[in-house]
Amino acid sequence: MAYTGVNYSLNHLVRLLSTPVLTSSKESIPMLKLELGFLRTFLWWTAKHCRENGNLEALLLQIEVVARNAVSHIQPILLKSVEDSAKELDQRSAEVLHHVQLLKPEIEKAYIKVAKSSTHAPDALMVVEFMNSLIDNLKDLLRYRDPSTFSELRPFITKLRFLRNLLSFVATRCIDQEKLKDLTNHTEGIAIEAACIPFMCAFDPKDGNSTTSIKDKLTELTWKIKPSTPDIRRIYMGVLGALSLLTTETDISDPDLASFIDSLQDCLVDLQDNQQIWMDSLKVNFEVLHHELTFLSSFAKDPPNQFIESDKSESDDPKADPIQVLLGKIRDWSSTSDAHPFKDYTESLTFKGQFTHIQDLAVKVGCTIFFFFDFNELEEHKLVEAETTLVDLIKKIKLLKSEIKVPIPLTLPEVNIIRIDYLGFIRNFRELLDQQAGPVNYLKRRALGIADELEHLSSLLKNCGENFHEHEKLRNLATQIMTAAYRAEYVIESLLLRDGTVFNHSLSLIDAVGEMKRIRREVMVFDQKMSYVTEPKVVNLTMPSRGMINVAKQEELVGFTDERDRLIDQLTRRSSPLSVIAIVGMSGVGKTTLAKRVYNDPGVSNHFDICAFVTVSRVYDSRELLLEILHAITGHNDKVDGRDLSEMLHERLHGKGFLIVMDDVWDAEAYNVLSASLPRDENTGSRILLTTRSDDVAKDVTAGFELHDIHHLRPLEEAESWILLEKMIFQQESCPPKLKELGMQLSKKTKGLPFAIILVAGILANAEKTAEHWTEVQESLDQTKIGSNDQDLSSIIGMSYQGLLDCLRHCFLYFGAFPQDDEILTSKLIRLWIAEGLIQQTEGKSLEDVAVDYLMFLIGRGLIMAEQKSSKDRVKSCRVRDLIHEFCLAKAKQENVYRLMDEVSTVDGFDHHGADSNIPFSVTCDHRRLLISSNWWANTSLEVSGPLVRSLVITGRRSDFPRSHVSSLYHNFKLLRVLDLGRVNVANDFPVGLENMNLLKYLEVRGEMTSVPSSIGSLQRLETFVTIGLRGEVALPDAIWNLRNLRHLRIDGGASFGAPDYKQEISGKLLSNLRTMSTPILKYREDSEEMLRRLPRLEKLKCICLFQDKMLPRLNLPPQLVSLKLFSYSPALFPDFYWRELKFPSSLRRLTLSGNRLPWHQISIIGRQLHNLEVLKLQNNAIEGSRWVIKAGDFPRLNLLKLDTLDLEVWSVVVPELINPFKYIQEYVDIGKRLLPSLERLELQKCKKLKKLPAELKKCKKLKEIKVKWCNPFLQHSASRIMEKQYSAIDFSPSSSSSS
Repeated sequence: MAYTGVNYSLNHLVRLLSTPVLTSSKESIPMLKLELGFLRTFLWWTAKHCRENGNLEALLLQIEVVARNAVSHIQPILLKSVEDSAKELDQRSAEVLHHVQLLKPEIEKAYIKVAKSSTHAPDALMVVEFMNSLIDNLKDLLRYRDPSTFSELRPFITKLRFLRNLLSFVATRCIDQEKLKDLTNHTEGIAIEAACIPFMCAFDPKDGNSTTSIKDKLTELTWKIKPSTPDIRRIYMGVLGALSLLTTETDISDPDLASFIDSLQDCLVDLQDNQQIWMDSLKVNFEVLHHELTFLSSFAKDPPNQFIESDKSESDDPKADPIQVLLGKIRDWSSTSDAHPFKDYTESLTFKGQFTHIQDLAVKVGCTIFFFFDFNELEEHKLVEAETTLVDLIKKIKLLKSEIKVPIPLTLPEVNIIRIDYLGFIRNFRELLDQQAGPVNYLKRRALGIADELEHLSSLLKNCGENFHEHEKLRNLATQIMTAAYRAEYVIESLLLRDGTVFNHSLSLIDAVGEMKRIRREVMVFDQKMSYVTEPKVVNLTMPSRGMINVAKQEELVGFTDERDRLIDQLTRRSSPLSVIAIVGMSGVGKTTLAKRVYNDPGVSNHFDICAFVTVSRVYDSRELLLEILHAITGHNDKVDGRDLSEMLHERLHGKGFLIVMDDVWDAEAYNVLSASLPRDENTGSRILLTTRSDDVAKDVTAGFELHDIHHLRPLEEAESWILLEKMIFQQESCPPKLKELGMQLSKKTKGLPFAIILVAGILANAEKTAEHWTEVQESLDQTKIGSNDQDLSSIIGMSYQGLLDCLRHCFLYFGAFPQDDEILTSKLIRLWIAEGLIQQTEGKSLEDVAVDYLMFLIGRGLIMAEQKSSKDRVKSCRVRDLIHEFCLAKAKQENVYRLMDEVSTVDGFDHHGADSNIPFSVTCDHRRLLISSNWWANTSLEVSGPLVRSLVITGRRSDFPRSHVSSLYHNFKLLRVLDLGRVNVANDFPVGLENMNLLKYLEVRGEMTSVPSSIGSLQRLETFVTIGLRGEVALPDAIWNLRNLRHLRIDGGASFGAPDYKQEISGKLLSNLRTMSTPILKYREDSEEMLRRLPRLEKLKCICLFQDKMLPRLNLPPQLVSLKLFSYSPALFPDFYWRELKFPSSLRRLTLSGNRLPWHQISIIGRQLHNLEVLKLQNNAIEGSRWVIKAGDFPRLNLLKLDTLDLEVWSVVVPELINPFKYIQEYVDIGKRLLPSLERLELQKCKKLKKLPAELKKCKKLKEIKVKWCNPFLQHSASRIMEKQYSAIDFSPSSSSSS
């Protein structure tokens, strides 16, 4: 029987299981792929090994049947949606696994049977190929099986690799075929037995006997490989003694020689594991030889560029070469002769060239190492002679190094070590190696060895708990460890940039390895002493799940009810002139919380035509402040193009009743910036509400107004403080009696400051609720005297910070990288965290999900404020208080997390102000992260560079950016992983040189460019790509489809694609990792459909659909899409417009339509089909028509409905015809239950023709809020009537600005 059928079926099944849309989290999928690897190795070997395979017909047929059945069952499942297919796919995979397990005993027997029946001598290279496949299988087995169950497997793979490398090395060099045959037979026999391991007893972890038998087999095979017996040594040394010398010289690599030398290093490690039997001098020489062999291996892998073969060496007769004499003596090693084979090895040898020399040295080293494996029989005088030979070999290698003129290894530039989250760095270092290819593969094994050393050393840091941060010796050791780690990372990343040869970089790793070993010895000594140090303090060793995190409701207004009611009355009372109200209070007393609560009250927001909330802060820019107010008013960024912002704002406010809240005002000048834009002589009842810490500022601002008021906000009473603390810790429950007294004492120590209460609640809520823990917190608070000083609150912030895991500390301090009082988009924050390597992969969760958990924990801790939330309480944006921001900056500086260069900082003692700021000079940043103020850098000739900077973020206000700074980015910051230029305008062209930064994971660019160059395709590691086009549409090249790791693509202004090349296979152009995309312009009907087909795992899409031929483009939306924003632009409805019915995936949860001009019946279809839809926004003529009839049962999960700028005149609900009065009443009641049963929020804006809402809305049990803005006055009255008739109490106090 031919093997074609079964091979085809197996290969087809492997391709199916590797499909990009496969997202099962169960173990069955990877386990099935693992088992298929074993089967393919078996089939390959049997096909190559024997031509007569009649005795395997039945077994091969069974394998083919299993594979074909698996394909027929699994392929249809993959065509379904991800949610529907996951469970069924896991079930089918488990069934296939069961059938494969049943075949294992027969396959094990077949291996042995075929080996015994073979009549021809095995081919050495074929055995090497078999070993390659086998080693890959066993390495996969380690990845998917519990390593503790088969602890012997990893060292066995190392031994198997040695045997493979030895055979590969001698296969084409051995001139004695009998000697080669002996080694080949020996290797094949061991390989066949090893290949049976995956098929022994079906690998049942619960079967103790099977586990024992496998361990016994591994031990047995390991001894068969080790040169510990005379027979095995004779085979190895015999074949090494029969090698031919190199007859030609070459300047290319010799990978077989390099791999053989690597395996000799493994043998040395094996010898060193028996340290108790060796003399101290020999132990040292073993270590030195290991170090020197790294040089030989590196040279063989990739010789230095300057290596030129010399023709001056004299030709020698190979038969008379001294090495042959030496090896001749080695052949008789097992005899009883007392003659020592290394006796005469002191003379100088002549070689034709360096490669010949290296091969000769490798052979001699190998024979010497094999000699030492007979340590049980070694006599002392032979041991001394062998050591003499060892020392001589080391000298020979060093002499060769001097002849080759080895370059100086790469030195690590000056760097400040980040003093937190060491384990995170080590984890990212291993991931860096796992993901790379090309030249790094040559050094991967050596670099992974460094990673192993790092993980071993990091156990010291992990086990010492909080003592690490307090013990100077520990910190010094950690700094040494991380310096060596930084150097190894620098070497690897420089190699990825092709900066030098593999040889040069390998030498640098040699030094790093030596440094690691030195540190390891020091750590071992110190580790023994640590038991006498105080017991380690362990705080928050585990990250709580999202469900366990209590999110601090920072907007609680305990004790401020009177102040809130008074403010609402003053804002909405019918007094016509413009008036100013100020809220004054110390830091942390709740000024911002009160202002936001009042601002978000529906009675306030519906009272004014225009509402805006801006945060001013201590440092502000006048133009930016006006722009922020304009943005708050319009909801989008207006193009100002040099226009007078004060005049623009005046136009917007003229004739309108407006409320502008200015939060955190530090001086009256900030108000004066706004004051010049305000219409003063109008009786619109407009109000200005400001918060400030300064009573003088409040008096200065209000002095010019006839109507004004100043509210001095008091701290909470002791009883109020306890009520707030209890609410924030226990939510709706009460405090247990055993903790109540402690809790009241803790609340008393906060001095009535809500911010202090929030911080203390954050510490207590997410930890053990025990008297012991609360007492510890109380003792810490006793050391902090909370008063009017900001430093006192900083101490409580420090308490909360100390209780964080290192990974969370790193993420928390990252908030200092954003401008003070900036509203931070959660999506951007999370993507930056991931690109920086701050998020630890958790089984069963995406990195994005883990990052959300981190953020929610920090919010629950009271350290971060949730600014905007979606309809389902997802945090869309967040903000940090001034005190938190200052703490982050100070602590980040202390821990070397990042360096900040701005208007108030100095660089190397040079103050960048005044005329001196234009003096040309340069400075080198020695941190891994660099934050530069855009305003500062744009106004200085300073050239900044950072050879070790991995993250460059431009902060501050948006400004133009000098072209010289842009052009120097690549030259000055080659190792960047994160580059954020979103705050500056890089002008008309995409920055040159960025395509060479092939380590980039996050790239954000803002400018007036109209296209992205095709060179962007070289950034193969890019995960997030953001381009903000200030001139509108940006053309993307075809090369964008080469970015296989891209997860988030955002092009503001619109992204145009060329027509896809249909001649090219689609599979070669998939962006299978892309999750979010914004904003492609879909122009071509068929081409748009083709483009979307290439995004199989897209979850969020914002796109612009252009009308063409009087119709919308075809949309073949991905099946797992959860969020869609669909924008269309058309000046008017075409007379013969063709209504193409839009089809949306059932997975859709959020839908925004704008300008699409769809008929209302299309929305009704959406309501019936999309049962998972939670958010629906219809805006800007998304719908054409004046009447919308909604049916009970439509939109069963809709939480938020927003209607904006529509021509809707009549909105009604279908009511059954009146046939039976009693039936009518029942139907009416049923409508109340089925009409929008999940609706909580209804927003209407600029629907000027709509005068009345359906009366049936009052039956929507969950409806909490109706917002009406810029609509017909009758509609406002209708909304009020509906809310009044709601029989349940309505909460008119949303936590924050909410959107979806």
